[in-house]
Amino acid sequence: MTPCLAALRRRSRWLALALLLYGCRNDDRGAPASGAVLRATPAETAEPATTAAREAYPFRALARCRIDHGGLFLDLGSETSQLHRSFSLGPFNDVSSESWGDQSYARFAAANAQYDFWLRDPEQGLQLRVRAKPGSAGTLSASVDQTRLGTLRLRSPSFQTLSFPALESTLGAGRHQLRLHWSGHGAGDAGDFALAEWLHWAEPGQAAAQYRAPRERSLLRDVSAGGKPRRAVVLEAPGYLSCPLLVERATRLQLGLAYWGDGEGVARIAVRRDGGPRRVLLERRVGGSPGGAPWADVELELDDFASQLVELELEAAQDGALGGIAFSEPRIVTPASSRAQPPARLVVLLIASGVHRELLPPFSGTRRLRQATRLANASVRFPEYRVPTTLAGGVVASLLSGLPPLAHQLASSKARLPASVQILSERVHELSGESAFFSGVPQTRAVFGFDRGWNRYEALSPVQDLPASAPLERARAWLEQALERDPELRRLLVIHVRGGHPPWDLSHEQVAELEPRDYTGLLEARRGGILLASQRAQPRPAQRRLSPADWSRLQALELAALAKQDDALGALLELLERSQLWDQTLFVFTGDVAPGDAPEAPFGDGVSMSEDRLVVPLWLKLPGGRFAGSVVAGPVTSVDVAVTIATALGLPAKENREGLDLARLAMGEGPAAGRPILSTLGAEYALRWGSWLLRGTSPKTPTLCDLSADPACANDALERSPLAAEALWRATFDEQRRQGGVEGATRRPELAPIDRDTAAALQVWGD
Repeated sequence: MTPCLAALRRRSRWLALALLLYGCRNDDRGAPASGAVLRATPAETAEPATTAAREAYPFRALARCRIDHGGLFLDLGSETSQLHRSFSLGPFNDVSSESWGDQSYARFAAANAQYDFWLRDPEQGLQLRVRAKPGSAGTLSASVDQTRLGTLRLRSPSFQTLSFPALESTLGAGRHQLRLHWSGHGAGDAGDFALAEWLHWAEPGQAAAQYRAPRERSLLRDVSAGGKPRRAVVLEAPGYLSCPLLVERATRLQLGLAYWGDGEGVARIAVRRDGGPRRVLLERRVGGSPGGAPWADVELELDDFASQLVELELEAAQDGALGGIAFSEPRIVTPASSRAQPPARLVVLLIASGVHRELLPPFSGTRRLRQATRLANASVRFPEYRVPTTLAGGVVASLLSGLPPLAHQLASSKARLPASVQILSERVHELSGESAFFSGVPQTRAVFGFDRGWNRYEALSPVQDLPASAPLERARAWLEQALERDPELRRLLVIHVRGGHPPWDLSHEQVAELEPRDYTGLLEARRGGILLASQRAQPRPAQRRLSPADWSRLQALELAALAKQDDALGALLELLERSQLWDQTLFVFTGDVAPGDAPEAPFGDGVSMSEDRLVVPLWLKLPGGRFAGSVVAGPVTSVDVAVTIATALGLPAKENREGLDLARLAMGEGPAAGRPILSTLGAEYALRWGSWLLRGTSPKTPTLCDLSADPACANDALERSPLAAEALWRATFDEQRRQGGVEGATRRPELAPIDRDTAAALQVWGD
């Protein structure tokens, strides 16, 4: 690798990491729920507030942004150009982006290539220009959608600009597909069909001879204005850089304006929304001072776009013959009230498998779950919590490692968590603390790599003649003994229980009392997992459905099984209060994978990633009982839970830490811009950004919906909402690269050595 390429790749990684500042915040907290509440310290008695600013830098991650310079521009020498490859996440064996010295280009190893591009408005008279160099091929043919643009010959052995005839027809707003075909005999290297630096959809009147391509490596520069150097985005007219942004409340855009070079120009800052007109927030002439004008710092309010996904545009409308307009350090800023979070002596992470949320507080049907209701009333709820995969083991791996599945590599039901992935049990030893893990779920047994680092690890099989509450009971016994031995140590206690998942811990007599009383369907308590697995395996959708009577009995079985575990939860809560540890405890209650909604048979590990599988309960009982009963809006994920636990225990923050501290989010201290949340399962992905959801399987065309207007995602908005479609696809592509790259999605996992006992447990479980 050349020094230039290495530096460029280091910069790309640094730019992508800036997106970790994205987040979400809540300023509208609900009132505490009614009913019995565990003893809590009122939030008003917390520490005094101090003011701090939260910032996000959306323009640093160019993979999320689009470049326009006299028309839409695509830098083929950048790896981000691959996101235009028709909804494919890779790997890309036909086209590769490379750098050599000061040059960067795409190397075409196949005769055909396709690139998608989005237009915000209808365009007429566009002209395709391609900067290319021949390889074994000497001619290039191009077509857009169903319109042939023509065939041009590469007449020189060096890079040259090919200009196809301008389109006579109008290209409408939305997505279009460009097809390139290399053919003929070329004068270049026979190992490749051709090399190409960039594509440009030139607007009418743009002269090709004087065109200075806005290559990605030249957009970010160190610019000095008035003797003060700053990092800046530099644009030449006519051009703009636009980046998607989910605007939070009370946010402002701050940046400096200057002219880079000799002369002056006009800078504009605008906002664009799907289905709405472009709105110019600022237009200002910059430069023109004989000695060099200083930076002109500006601040723009964005409250009019709160909770909306928009494109923020930096535009160079006019400039001199030499130079460009510099936009220094554009950032989104939100003031914050920062309060110190009380430390936790104990963190309890209780993970309930396969629980339908409507059976839990504050939903209906909770009268029998008295202890869960008490815990919920003492907690902060996150109703949009979303797991990063539909593999139960993958979710728990993210909860314990703070890494997404593409990074921790537990992305298969047969995979084992690699020893190279550090989990919280190993980190607790840095504090001379203790940790324990009690599991009643087969996917977190020792063979899957979850036994590392704990002072006590115990896995109970559903095949054993043990109640589903056994992990809770043994966790309480361990904690009681540990407190007697040394009450001052910091501890982490993780409990993974069956929750609502079959087999259900009920006798024949107890089942006979459940609704519906005259039930004669297929469900049985002990063999429920096996029977539902057989139902899910049916080839036709109609055969995979349960009847209304089956669903009624299913929920009755779940609730009865949860009631038994609820009693054991009460014993654990009583121990915390009796030991005077409750106010110093962070208690996290969550699920692994949701069972799924009617009509198809629920449960199953590694099922398709629909929202009814990804959205699970999350409650946080904070130390001191702060914000008890409140509700925090906005998508959060399992990586955030790991960060919250690590912070509460006082573990040092990792340099590459992802995720948010949910305790601070409950205080209203999320980052300044809403972030996308990606869930993955092999080639399948589901990305949530605000109310928008993009779901698909690479390389097929995905579907897009706005959950605020279409909660069931019944209508595909991919073609009707081009701004959101492109923004979410760019975010999906960038997040996949940032989390684990193509290798993370395609690498062979480390397989778990499944023993006979584990195989039996998985069979009874229904997997």
